[in-house]
Amino acid sequence: MRIPSSTPGNRKRRGRIAALLAVLSLLTVAAAGTAQASTGSGGRSGGGATLSDSVVRTIDAQADAARAGTAPVHGRLAQAPQWAKTAAHHLRTTGSALITDDTRPTTGSGEPARITVPGGDMTVRQLMRKAAAARGPEASATAPAPAAANADDDMTVNECVNNHGAYGRGQGYGKTRFVSCQAQRLHMLYVDCWWFGINCRVKAAADVTVADIRYTENAGKGSSGRYFWNYQFLSGFHVWGDLSKLSLTVDESCTAQTVSGHASGPCTGSDGPTTKSLAAWYAEAEIFGGITWTVHDWEQPASAGWGPDRLSYARLRWHYRVKGSEVSIHPDGPPAQVRCDSAAYLRADAGEGCVFPWVTETMWFSLAKQGGSAQNVKAGLYSPASTKPPKAGKSIPGRPGTTPLHRTRDTTQVDAHRAQAVASCDTYFPGYRAKKEQCDEFPFASTLEGATPALNYSVKAISRSDNASGGAVEKNFWTLRRIIADDADKVNDPFWVDVRA
Repeated sequence: MRIPSSTPGNRKRRGRIAALLAVLSLLTVAAAGTAQASTGSGGRSGGGATLSDSVVRTIDAQADAARAGTAPVHGRLAQAPQWAKTAAHHLRTTGSALITDDTRPTTGSGEPARITVPGGDMTVRQLMRKAAAARGPEASATAPAPAAANADDDMTVNECVNNHGAYGRGQGYGKTRFVSCQAQRLHMLYVDCWWFGINCRVKAAADVTVADIRYTENAGKGSSGRYFWNYQFLSGFHVWGDLSKLSLTVDESCTAQTVSGHASGPCTGSDGPTTKSLAAWYAEAEIFGGITWTVHDWEQPASAGWGPDRLSYARLRWHYRVKGSEVSIHPDGPPAQVRCDSAAYLRADAGEGCVFPWVTETMWFSLAKQGGSAQNVKAGLYSPASTKPPKAGKSIPGRPGTTPLHRTRDTTQVDAHRAQAVASCDTYFPGYRAKKEQCDEFPFASTLEGATPALNYSVKAISRSDNASGGAVEKNFWTLRRIIADDADKVNDPFWVDVRA
């Protein structure tokens, strides 16, 4: 009821009521602090009012109402009570919170949850073609699509967000040396608080699934160019309330890295951060069936590199910001390394290029195509005791998931490995030359793990055609997958070997 102020009595009553309200306010603040001290819950202490458990319960109730459809809803608010409570415990006053959750979602039984995001079954190239069709011919010129060395060097958003390696604080899921990704979920919350933070109301909230898919490439036979790309895909929107209250900035940074005392030159390029209201992000995603994205592209030219192969290294990191954010938990992603080179022994057939050097790939041999060479590799990997030369407890490296092999171009080492292997062939396959056969060795002579007097290798006399076919597999793999052998700087890329039918 409104109290008139026209009489002295009314003015006295107003004074008493104001005093009472002030006392109640102080008592409420004190009670909230006591509850936090006794339970360990509540907001961050110091620097202003905090959110008490009662306020947290209010926020949870509003989030539950959004899930139940009894409040204005756009889509569904996923896991609202859990993350709204987390944010509320950190907020101190009116403002926004951003929580980047880099753990893979699980089901109620703790099993990994299968995530299916709208538009997530299309590869980047397919999405770029869809964008060009929707936005007109002009879009195709502004939507870069990296070249693929083979069909495996591409990825869908669903593939990224459903791979366990994409989550956490590591470098991400490295599918190949030319495509990798990191996945996370963004939880955003806008809270309007008054009465020293005692009363608060959730004005807007959102969950967004993000996949950062990164690409590198070979420039092409004899060509120049050391480029790499990052696509930040936003999908799986679950939003509630007044989305104009939330403004999301999406960005990716590229920072030159010093490795083994060698400094790399700067990254050039990128389109910088993109800032839009969440309503705008949501509306743009609806155009493409529930998914939208930003693109960043960089170059580290040969002038940025060092050593005979002009190696340069950089770290890529994602960044997310919410305007007016009072709390940001993990707003910056863990770094993922990229490396570029201008190695002359790769440039003739693959050109300059870049890779994710932390990804170890497998060189595949085929029993049908490489015959005797593939048989020798298979025996060495899976039944070393049956191989020549004989040795008790023989262990041959190179099988996927075990100790990898490392390429070398040191001619002294290569010649020593080959001489050791040929001596073994002469001992255990006498007369093979007269049969027009050749000596095949595994591990290969051009690896640091090649044949030595330790006898952890396998030799076999095979046909010239099988030996030539096996040699072609090695050369193509090393070249097209950019396997560096900079012996002077001890940069010898690892790889595995395996055999299929």
